[in-house]
Amino acid sequence: MNQILIIGTTDSIILASVVTEVVPVVFYLLFQKKNKDNSLRVIFYLLIINFFNDLYGVYRLFQLKPNILNFNFYILIETLFIYVFYRKILSDHFIKHVLSAISIIFVAFWLFEFISFGQSRFLYYCVTYENIFIILFAIYFYYEKIFLLNNALIYNNIKFWTVAAFFVNAAGTFFLLLYIPTLPTRDQAAYYILSNIFTIIRTILLCIAMLMNNDNSKNKSL
Repeated sequence: MNQILIIGTTDSIILASVVTEVVPVVFYLLFQKKNKDNSLRVIFYLLIINFFNDLYGVYRLFQLKPNILNFNFYILIETLFIYVFYRKILSDHFIKHVLSAISIIFVAFWLFEFISFGQSRFLYYCVTYENIFIILFAIYFYYEKIFLLNNALIYNNIKFWTVAAFFVNAAGTFFLLLYIPTLPTRDQAAYYILSNIFTIIRTILLCIAMLMNNDNSKNKSL
């Protein structure tokens, strides 16, 4: 009975994490005239890709079929979109060059991993690389805006909430995704529920970002 309850709860959270991801997309379409930030458009396209990718993943899950290839391709797509997003929101040109170099290294690493294992296992090392990438540049973004640009009202801007969404998700799943591959396949599903919970949290933060007004004078410096 308890196992059935756990399976039912897991399926519900997985479906909730997928279905709710369309909400920020809807908010963007409703409030795009208010939010004229080009960086947000990058996240909008990423969310659309992510939504259909997750729908396909759920379909494969309920068909009891692996979703390895699709998952591994999405890692590359997501990282490149986040790279473009960071390029748009960071000000320091040297840091942008560092960002580009790290992204090129990631693509090379992903190609090596994909050619070697891409169709037989999930590329968790690439996910770890991506999470480190997201966390480091999120920290730099906050440092740049708060200390270098002395902007104490950063929380009034959509970039703050967008960066926070991916930062919280990356930080929350960092050790989890390192731990999951060490478990037997039959035990891994129970831990994926935590990843889906952080996806829901990311969606909530992105919804806040889509509702922010970026046209007021307080936010022009961002």
